[in-house]
Amino acid sequence: MIKKALIYTLILFLLYNLVLYFWNPGFISPQGFWQDNQVKAQNYLYTDVCDDAENIIVGSSMSFRIPTDSLPGFCNLSLLGENYIKGLELMKEKGKYPKRIFIETNFPAGKSKDGLFYDVLYNPILYPVRTYLPALRDGKQPILVAASATEECAVNHSIEEQNRDKYSAIFKKLIEPTPGIGLFQGFEVEASTQDMKNQLDDLNTFILDLESHNTEIIFFEMPLYKTLYYSPRVESIRKAFNEYFSPDKYTYLPKPEYDEYQTLDGLHLGKDEVERFTRQFKMQVDSLIQAGK
Repeated sequence: MIKKALIYTLILFLLYNLVLYFWNPGFISPQGFWQDNQVKAQNYLYTDVCDDAENIIVGSSMSFRIPTDSLPGFCNLSLLGENYIKGLELMKEKGKYPKRIFIETNFPAGKSKDGLFYDVLYNPILYPVRTYLPALRDGKQPILVAASATEECAVNHSIEEQNRDKYSAIFKKLIEPTPGIGLFQGFEVEASTQDMKNQLDDLNTFILDLESHNTEIIFFEMPLYKTLYYSPRVESIRKAFNEYFSPDKYTYLPKPEYDEYQTLDGLHLGKDEVERFTRQFKMQVDSLIQAGK
């Protein structure tokens, strides 16, 4: 009885993998941001979803929401609660180098292959096997696929976005993000000079590798609320980038001013605002391309 059950389970598992080869479910609702990151990372590593992209964006949750459906030739490897390092490591792991890479500078960080993200992604057994058995990838489990398909049909996500934007509309009147308080811890002091050097040294190892593959390096900054825009931490980060990666050698997109966009929480843009930012971003990129970048 147990033997038969195992055989039937194996047959069903193999059939489900076969189904996934021919039908790749487009909408997946992850069970939290940690799984959202795994879904994006595994889709990038195991599929050709970004193989033809001339431009790749790497950064934090601030640039995570930039919609690439309105940016032809772009792939967004920004991750929730992370920074550009993980996106760069994914790209180096796959060995696919774009024509241009856009690096968000808001939250610099050094190399770190420790932690749950790497333990799950590079599991010594599952990492190679996922290439052949897509059902083992995050976001491909049958229950999650079925639940996501049901949610896509039953839930109006535009209402959810509208509610977020209503919150955004009253945010300025109700909350004044204060450096050093709550979510904004650390903004009240300058970034450590030594920490910035270590982090930018680590970034430079990736940049040298990218440049050896003829990839154009482009830095950009996401909008912040006004009390954070000129905070000691943000100003010191800008200064460190400009000193380490001189604008005479590297391209920097024009910084968005604090009063150009309205955030949901001081850091992240709502749906309407991120779409407006993306239109401006596209205009700047088009200008670079026309200039031969």
